[in-house]
Amino acid sequence: MSKTKLPSQNDIERELRRATGKVVAALVARFGDIQDAEDAFQDACAKALQVWPTKGLPNKPIAWLLTVAQRRIIDQRRRRKPNDNAHEIHQRWYVPNQIDEASELVPDERLKLIFTCCHPCLDKQSQTALTLKVVCGLSVREIARAFVVSESAMQQRLQRAKAKIRIAKVPYKVPNAEELSERLEQAREVIYLIYNESYSSFEGGDLTREDLANEARRLAELLSALNRDPESAGLLALLCLNQSRHKSRLDNNNELVTLKDQDRRQWDTRLINQGLELLNSVLPKGLTGRYQLQAAISAIYAESQSWQSTDWPQIILLYKALYQLEPTPTVELNLVVAIAHSGNPKIALNGLKRLQPRLDNYQPYWASRAAIEASVGLKDEADSSYEQALALTKNQIEKRFLESQQYQLRDGK
Repeated sequence: MSKTKLPSQNDIERELRRATGKVVAALVARFGDIQDAEDAFQDACAKALQVWPTKGLPNKPIAWLLTVAQRRIIDQRRRRKPNDNAHEIHQRWYVPNQIDEASELVPDERLKLIFTCCHPCLDKQSQTALTLKVVCGLSVREIARAFVVSESAMQQRLQRAKAKIRIAKVPYKVPNAEELSERLEQAREVIYLIYNESYSSFEGGDLTREDLANEARRLAELLSALNRDPESAGLLALLCLNQSRHKSRLDNNNELVTLKDQDRRQWDTRLINQGLELLNSVLPKGLTGRYQLQAAISAIYAESQSWQSTDWPQIILLYKALYQLEPTPTVELNLVVAIAHSGNPKIALNGLKRLQPRLDNYQPYWASRAAIEASVGLKDEADSSYEQALALTKNQIEKRFLESQQYQLRDGK
């Protein structure tokens, strides 16, 4: 154990989140069962919550968790087959306690786990939900929020997905070249949703989960290297460009700063340049997909000297093109917000009202609607929309921001 000061609850939870995908992927690789891997990891987390607060963080938390979890699976399998030779079981699954940090998991293991969860025996929503649960360790509540469904419905979906994986005996591997083209799109979607959750954590006191953002970017790099198609490169470009703004999203008081008011000097130029280089390498190929279009929108923000100089007409055109490929209410919401920013808030409000039945339980809808209503002087309507947004907000930083906006509205500022 390290001799540093004892960790806080937040420190421990952060380490457990960081370890989720790596440990579960390693366990699935070694023992071949997703449910066993998840159960064992949860047991290891429970033990960590007992031990770490008093003894401190291990020097290698991921190795510690992996060791505890694999012992749990071995013990469980011994109990299932008591007549098996204990020595043979030990030799079959044993991994030394002293696991080197670099070798405790090859990054490709997580990519294999994504492809396992994205097997065609599952419908697309189940593929994505299962990956968010197993690879990233998101809670059922967080995943339900991403799909705008109830927790109970999502829990049932996840249970059915795991059962199908087990019954179908889905292999744990990266697909061959013939299968890969069919599975790439879903793998990209999963990685994108991992990043989305990192950008706006559903609960707690962190606005951005850098562990998930870095995980998503690393997986996008692996996917792009595995299959050098334009859309995989477009996804990686999008994540680089979006993540470049992370540090500017909070001020010195840990309060949210919107894109309009961010200090652009804090943006990560290395990530911006990487994203622009990737985007410029694939756009001329003429195979423009939804991730390339979103990356192009993010590139406009990155290259604008100020909020006022943002090329909103170009952003609107790109969102319209994106909507042709992906006609979802969330894409339409982004289009409507861009129309408002371009100087047409009243037109945008009409669009927002049409969207309400489909986005009534979606917090960003009500937050956007409140801001636009406030901008045209509809104080009572904006106040009501802020109430709706606050009722749907669990993240404490977002909650404080919305409360401050509502307070300014009521105070007449």
